[in-house]
Amino acid sequence: LLKMSIHHQLALSLHMKKTLETIEGLRVIEKRLEDEEVSEDLLPPPPPPETEEEEEEVPPPPPPVEVSPVLRPGYDPNGKLYSPLLVRTVHRAFQKRRILKRWFSLVQEYRTSKASVESRSRLKLLKEIVGTEETYVKSLEQVVNTFLGPLRSKRLITDSELATIFSSIEIILNVNHQFLDALHLRLKEFPTNQHFADLFLNTLPTMKMYTSYVNGFDLASQTLIRCQKENREFNSFLEETSQKIGVSNINSLLIQPVQRLPRYELLLRELIKLTPEDHVDMSNLQNALRQIK
Repeated sequence: LLKMSIHHQLALSLHMKKTLETIEGLRVIEKRLEDEEVSEDLLPPPPPPETEEEEEEVPPPPPPVEVSPVLRPGYDPNGKLYSPLLVRTVHRAFQKRRILKRWFSLVQEYRTSKASVESRSRLKLLKEIVGTEETYVKSLEQVVNTFLGPLRSKRLITDSELATIFSSIEIILNVNHQFLDALHLRLKEFPTNQHFADLFLNTLPTMKMYTSYVNGFDLASQTLIRCQKENREFNSFLEETSQKIGVSNINSLLIQPVQRLPRYELLLRELIKLTPEDHVDMSNLQNALRQIK
């Protein structure tokens, strides 16, 4: 205090006096509150009720200042950051789209090309060969199962007459059944496997039975007519059975092996016409045609 100036000492004395008076006044008020003698006007006013202060709206931040983009890895020409993985994904998608578009274009070009037209026509003819073979084998099965088998059991005609009428038709059925199975398997492999003539070449040696059947067909027809005239029971069986399976007469079935070899020759000629000269199956087709004549 000695070091303080007189002015500072006076200011400090006045401040201490005010403080003591304030403390003494508070004690008097507290004493009167205890004795309930203080009036309400001596009490300090109640604090004002708290009111929610309205939140001031914060203005939106100003738009970013556009800066000229800097071309560097990871940024597009607009200055926006992009992901290299996204770029690779988009690139692959466009690449696949280009490949598919080119693929469809090549397929369309092939479908309208001469080679494609010939291939489809060839496949159509191969299906016709298989279809006619199925019908043919079914007719042979009707002859063997519906006519020959029951006639052997009933013994309406002699064994010699039966052998003359039906000749080697059971062997022919077995040969063509195997040929039909081979055709089905080969058709499933098309167009991976383009060979078909080898099936004819493998079957032709076993088709020698056709020769004996064709040579004896006239005698078989004569024997059939004679037995129908002489044996009423035999004739009734043939008529009832033909009506049951939906054919005009048995002779329409027995003549089919005679007609089948010329049909094979016709189908092979058509197949050669639809086969290019440099085709892998051309030489075998020509060889099969020569052997079947």
